[in-house]
Amino acid sequence: RRSQAARAARHLVEAGEVDPGIERYLHAVDQALRVGAIREALTLADRAMRLLGELPDSTLRRSLRIRALCAVGRIRWLGNGPDERFTLPGALVAFQEARSLLRPTDAPELRAMVVSQLAGVLYEIGDLPSLEAALSELSEASRMLLAQGAPAMAARLLNDQAAVYVRIGDPVRAAHLLEESRRFFASGRFPSDDEEVAIELAETEHQLARLPLHVAARQGRQLDAIALGRAHAQEAAATFKRLGMRRELAHVTETLGRL
Repeated sequence: RRSQAARAARHLVEAGEVDPGIERYLHAVDQALRVGAIREALTLADRAMRLLGELPDSTLRRSLRIRALCAVGRIRWLGNGPDERFTLPGALVAFQEARSLLRPTDAPELRAMVVSQLAGVLYEIGDLPSLEAALSELSEASRMLLAQGAPAMAARLLNDQAAVYVRIGDPVRAAHLLEESRRFFASGRFPSDDEEVAIELAETEHQLARLPLHVAARQGRQLDAIALGRAHAQEAAATFKRLGMRRELAHVTETLGRL
């Protein structure tokens, strides 16, 4: 399927349909990253960035450039590259550039994607200023998304905020946000086959599974807490396995092992 997307992108570009071709390249990058094909993703992202560099600016191309920069950021985040760019600071540069290109009128989905990934790298860097910056970005984005009438997009940032609160040392606040996210996405307001909602719920389940690793249970309830954590992790693992998300499945398997 990945090779088909890349081939379709190349054919569109050759036919003069450059913008749809770049869109297809970015779709192929997402598919490659989902299964951990970092080298393939890098090649495809480079093609998209090169094409964008040869074209005059437009609103659509600014959006495509933001998405391409985020793709580059994810590759630098996940991969081992030939130079110092392939580090967390290198990924941060790409995400910050994408963030600088956002406009108030941009689609909520685009804003949520950029801020979530920017906050993710700040979380991975992990020092207190980076964690505080991540919370600031997530809180500001949530307010803007709610003001734009996009509560689902705002709710997608709850998991990210919860992860930061755990790292800062406030697991109670994290648990509250995770339960809020779980209620929202399991409320029945979304189609049962919505893949993005399934991923959101799986990520929530995984974070709930990890809470017993950070919070001491009440005396006499330790085994119950671990059993509940395992149940959350198994729920997340089933979804990631079904969707072929091997990296995420590996992280959940690690959590199961620690529990």
